[in-house]
Amino acid sequence: MPNQSNKSTEELINTNFTHAITLQSPLQNHKTLDDAYLSQVTDEELDAYEVEYSQKRQSYYNPSMSNLNKCEDLIRKAVRNIFGSTSKESKYIKRAFEGGGVILRNNWNSISEPRHVRKAVEDARELAKTHSAVSLDEKDVTQIDLAIKYLIQKGYTYGVDFTSNNAVNIAKSSLVSETTTDQKMQNAMRLHHSDCSDTCRDSEYEMRINESRIDRECSCGEIDVRHTIELGVNDSDEIQLTLGEYNKYNG
Repeated sequence: MPNQSNKSTEELINTNFTHAITLQSPLQNHKTLDDAYLSQVTDEELDAYEVEYSQKRQSYYNPSMSNLNKCEDLIRKAVRNIFGSTSKESKYIKRAFEGGGVILRNNWNSISEPRHVRKAVEDARELAKTHSAVSLDEKDVTQIDLAIKYLIQKGYTYGVDFTSNNAVNIAKSSLVSETTTDQKMQNAMRLHHSDCSDTCRDSEYEMRINESRIDRECSCGEIDVRHTIELGVNDSDEIQLTLGEYNKYNG
């Protein structure tokens, strides 16, 4: 989206302010990263993230918000001139802009602030000191290998965008969004308890998904299932998320 500060009225009205804002660093969503990953983040990576965050704010967000504010002012004045300053239309537009629904602002606010990332990393490092190191078993090594293969295929650079310590978490985070559109995965998760009614069996599970597990609950509450998520390979030799061990219990 162009960010020129001297746009014409027509250019402002035709500017799309709903584009997603993304950074290169996975630290932009630090709450989705577990403590094991955060504890391995270096001071250099923190500094680099702060620079990237600041540059994005200065080059994209600030000028975009400036244009959006000008566009908002034009819209408010036009509505007041057409319907009157005390009209319900004018009041509606005022509430729309002040009600927290501006996508550009919300997109930016969803990106982790560097100070919050630094605090999370500090806490994770302290937590890591209290846990003794354990050797990796064969399953862990396989997961790391699959994660590295997937990330390299996606254009990530080893040693720059990820390391062997955080590869699995970053790969899982990247794949989570695909799970909700994977029909085979969806079908595998639609199990029902023997006590569930026919009405319940015709209803979909309520599912909550993150990079560590899938929690699902049937509509009648008779059964809850918690699956761990692992990396696997499908018939086309593509790396995907698979359902690992699960716990099943009555609601």
